[in-house]
Amino acid sequence: MQVFFHKFWLEVGSLVVRKVKKIFADSKVLEILNRTHIAWIPKIQGPETLDEFCSILEQSVSDSKSRVYFSPNVDRDIGESLCDILDFTSTPFLGKYLGFPLKQPGSSSHDYNFILDRVKQKLLGWKANMLSLAGRLVLIQAFLAAIPSYVMQCSSLPARIFDGIDRVNRNFP
Repeated sequence: MQVFFHKFWLEVGSLVVRKVKKIFADSKVLEILNRTHIAWIPKIQGPETLDEFCSILEQSVSDSKSRVYFSPNVDRDIGESLCDILDFTSTPFLGKYLGFPLKQPGSSSHDYNFILDRVKQKLLGWKANMLSLAGRLVLIQAFLAAIPSYVMQCSSLPARIFDGIDRVNRNFP
């Protein structure tokens, strides 16, 4: 949009100024104009390196937390060269993001066992003997269904995990 106004300001500039003056005079903004648009104004034209992007955002890259993951298709020597250039270490797996493992080739259902552990912990905390069958069903459906949903927003869970959750729920006393 900036390019448009820069290029055609002579044609549309007077209309824009008139509309802005009218908005200030009437204290009414058209619904279509009352939308927020966030724009970053880079301090560097065409940033190409991490340092240049970081200076725009006024942030810094933590070398101790940074890793590079290479596809199995990337030649090992090329990967090592890139790590030397970037001054980062490579990693064989992506690890966790926001509390759960990132799915990648070779990961297994064992990576998602923490979901089953959370479900089991919740069930252990509830006193099943104090609840009726209907109460237990409501509790299971309301609370335990929410535990894996956060992870499922970003990753597809293996069927084994769903089977395990069903088994734990069925065996709840």
